[in-house]
Amino acid sequence: AAAGEAAATATATATATPPPAPSLVKVLGECRATAASVFGSQMRQHSLNLTKAPPSFLGDLSTSPVTVEHLKRLTELLQVYTDSMVSEEDTAEFNDTETGIETIMASLLEPLLQTCRLSAEGGGLDAADTATLMINNATSMRNAVEVFTKNATTKAWVGKLDAEVETWVGVLVKHEAGRMLSDCGMASLLETAEVMKLHGAASEQQGLEPGTVEQVMHAFYSSLFALVMPSFERLTPPTARAAARKAIALQIVAAHDSVNTMVRDPANKYTNAEACLLHTPEQVRMLLDCD
Repeated sequence: AAAGEAAATATATATATPPPAPSLVKVLGECRATAASVFGSQMRQHSLNLTKAPPSFLGDLSTSPVTVEHLKRLTELLQVYTDSMVSEEDTAEFNDTETGIETIMASLLEPLLQTCRLSAEGGGLDAADTATLMINNATSMRNAVEVFTKNATTKAWVGKLDAEVETWVGVLVKHEAGRMLSDCGMASLLETAEVMKLHGAASEQQGLEPGTVEQVMHAFYSSLFALVMPSFERLTPPTARAAARKAIALQIVAAHDSVNTMVRDPANKYTNAEACLLHTPEQVRMLLDCD
């Protein structure tokens, strides 16, 4: 009976406990708003400082210490967000504030990418080295964020960073493949063929004469057998190295296919097709391991 009375008394007391005073709720809300405003202001200033004075890049073009430092900070913030007790219902409202996950990620990742671009420009890097620097840094960003892909915002950022890497791999491939094709005269030959294709038989056009094509193709085949594909040792991610090497090989194959089609087309009146084309497209693909 005594225990029952005690329980009843406790229940009555709990029921009678008044809710927090409206003034307390207001003060807590104002404190949170102030903290959010200060944090947001600090993030904006930090982003501005990043792009205002971009750091120099490392000699091997690997991920910069600045990127590493800021990714550590970002992952700590993402971990706090992941471990927080914000309910599903409150997530949308939380993301609208200056402390929201979207704001945090954009305030760190976008300036970091911009900083890398500015560092490359300020350091006088060519297209290939700029691409290498961007691929290494963007991949590090992607790997840091990927751990938290249960959140839609972080998942979207993984997609953005994948696209960033893919873009720069394309730049690297274009630069390296273009250099190889230019060295043997193939690039110039293809440009001329594109310009002159509406002017009648290719063999009758300046720059596409049978002797010229034969000379270029012999130089191409000679360079092909002596070709050492770029190793891209300074590219940190193995997947990017493999993708770049394959894409370069495919561009070389495509260039050979274009000339092969032009020379073997009867409308272009090449009488020395066999002398020009010492190897078939299939043989070139096999040599470059594109099958």
